[in-house]
Amino acid sequence: MFNSIYDPLNEYDLFLENNESLILPQIQIPTHILFHFNQLNNSFHDIKSINTYEEFNLWLTNNTSNITSYNLTNKDELEKINITFISTKTNEERGEPELYTSNDILGIFNKEQNKDLFKENLKQLEFSEDIEYDLELTKKKRIRPFDFDELISNKNLKNDEEKIKEKKRGRKPKKQKRETHDKRSPDNIIRKVKVFIFKFILLFLNNIINENIKYKKIKLLKLDYKFINRIKADQELKILNMSLKELFSNDISPKFKNKCPKDYNKEIIARILKDADDIILFTFDMTLRDWLDIFTLKKSVKDIVNGYNKYKDCKNLIQKVEQSLIRFDKAIYKIDENNDKDYMALFVFCLYNYERWFYLKKCRKRD
Repeated sequence: MFNSIYDPLNEYDLFLENNESLILPQIQIPTHILFHFNQLNNSFHDIKSINTYEEFNLWLTNNTSNITSYNLTNKDELEKINITFISTKTNEERGEPELYTSNDILGIFNKEQNKDLFKENLKQLEFSEDIEYDLELTKKKRIRPFDFDELISNKNLKNDEEKIKEKKRGRKPKKQKRETHDKRSPDNIIRKVKVFIFKFILLFLNNIINENIKYKKIKLLKLDYKFINRIKADQELKILNMSLKELFSNDISPKFKNKCPKDYNKEIIARILKDADDIILFTFDMTLRDWLDIFTLKKSVKDIVNGYNKYKDCKNLIQKVEQSLIRFDKAIYKIDENNDKDYMALFVFCLYNYERWFYLKKCRKRD
C-alpha cells in the first residue's frame, strides 16, 4: 500500500522544501492503524495533531523508516488506509480565478489611494475563518486534528448502533430535514450579487450615454429578470467575456412591454454606436470582467483602458469613465443599510470572488 502512496509522493516532490503549489490532502486513517503506528514509535502519536499538507509531509519525512518496516509486516491492514493526495498546478496554469481572501479585500479597502473612499465599517469588516468553505469558494476539505478519544468513542457508538439495528424491527425513522435554504445560502447570495452588478452597469452605461448631448434623453432599460436571475455556471462564465454591448442587447424586462419592444436596448445601442466617439465605443467594447475589476477597485480605469490598444493613454476617455462610474464604495450602502454586518461580509466576499464561484461550481458538476 505504501508503495502506491510513495509513487505520488515522489511525483509531486512532497519531500522537497518548496511545496507552495500543494493543496491540503483529505486524510482518513482508521483508529486501529493509528494505534499500530503509535506502538512502533512514539512519534506516530503526533499524527493526531496534523492539520496541513506541510505538517503531514514533515511527519512522513521523519517517519519513513518506520512506515517502511511496518509496510513489510502489515500490508493487508495498510490497504485499509485511504489517503487522497491532490496534486495541482498553479491557479494560473489551470485557468482558475484567484481567490480573493479577506486580507486581500481589506487590503483594497485600506489602500492609501482608497482610504478616504470606504466607510470605517467596511474597512474593519470581519470575515469568519470558514467563509471560503461556507460560500463554496475553495476545493479544499476542512481538515481537523485527529482526536483519539473521539475516534474510539465514535467507533464504540457505531458498534452499539449496529447491534441495535440488528434487533430493531418495524417502520424506519423519518430522515432529518435538510438545512434551511435562506438568504445566506451561497446561491442566493451570488444571485443578489449578480442583480447588484447589473444594476450598477446599467447606471454606468446611461451616465456615459447622457454625457453626450445628442443622447441626453435616451436611456437603456433593465434586462429581463430571467436573464439576471439565472446562475448557471457555464453561461455565467461565458458572459464575463462578453462586451457590455452584447450583454445589454439582451431582451428588456417584460414590465416595459406596453411601451417598448423587447429588443429596445439592442436597437438603441446599434443607433448610438453608428456615430459614437471613443468614450462610448470603449464603454460598450469593455467586457463584464473588465468592468467588474474597475467597479471593485481591483484595477484602475487607466489599467483597463491601456489594455485596449486603440484607446491607449487617452486621458479624456479615462476621466469621463471615472466620472460616470459608480464604484463599489458608493454602491455598497444599498446593501449596508438593509443587512447586518455578517451578511455584509458574505456579500462582499462573494462579489470579490464572483468569477471563482462559478468556476468552482462548474468543476464540481464536472467531477
